[in-house]
Amino acid sequence: RHQHRLHRRQVDALMVALPQRRVPGKIDPLATASDVYLAEVLADSPIGYWPLAAGSGVDVVGGRDATMTGSPTSQAGPTGVAGQASGFDGTSQYGRTSTSTVFTPNGDITFEVWAKTSNPVDEGFLLGAIAPSGSQYSWFINWYLGKIEASIGRSSTGTEYLYATTPSALAVDQWHHFAATLTGTTLRVYTNGTQVGSTSTTTGTRETGSAHHVSIANFNATYMGAAQLAKATIARAAFYGSALSATRIAAHYSAGS
Repeated sequence: RHQHRLHRRQVDALMVALPQRRVPGKIDPLATASDVYLAEVLADSPIGYWPLAAGSGVDVVGGRDATMTGSPTSQAGPTGVAGQASGFDGTSQYGRTSTSTVFTPNGDITFEVWAKTSNPVDEGFLLGAIAPSGSQYSWFINWYLGKIEASIGRSSTGTEYLYATTPSALAVDQWHHFAATLTGTTLRVYTNGTQVGSTSTTTGTRETGSAHHVSIANFNATYMGAAQLAKATIARAAFYGSALSATRIAAHYSAGS
């Protein structure tokens, strides 16, 4: 007997068509995240996707939930709908998953996040894979002096293997979509669906293979002497074990804005 198999995009379409689920006493990220955006993310097979709806750290793909410290607040998301993002105070609020080697592969990767802030001058860590000791990292996106930095970590040093940044400061109090892709030894950084920076200049050896946790709004970089907590509203964090094309990055931005 032949079995009927759905194509992945058909499965995605069915998921989008499902009625919103309401669990008493718990925010369901699938109910609060944009269905159109969710379908675009799932089409690219993420390793982890954290909508960050209403202060929740649930990973709706890989089950590697982030524990939220300090009770981040429920905020409106990129499209203005209440409860689709989390607010972090820059002092004590952040999210962190358990450690796993799935966050530090040795191949191509993509990481993305949506964020807005009224305080872009201070350094604000948005998303990254950090060693438990805080002494090294595998990858991150950071907000610094109004610009966005993307970096791939160097093995055992806590310094940069690759580094790219946006050429100019970004508007405050507005949502932005940030993404970075690593293809071989080329790091590209995107803002609002458009590539704005890149580098292929490496230093040392890339940090891979060690168990890191995904951290949201807190670097906890002991080699820098202090944690770097973001004062920002953050949503839709994701990590992929492949380098998404410029077309797919643009599609994510279009679906979510």
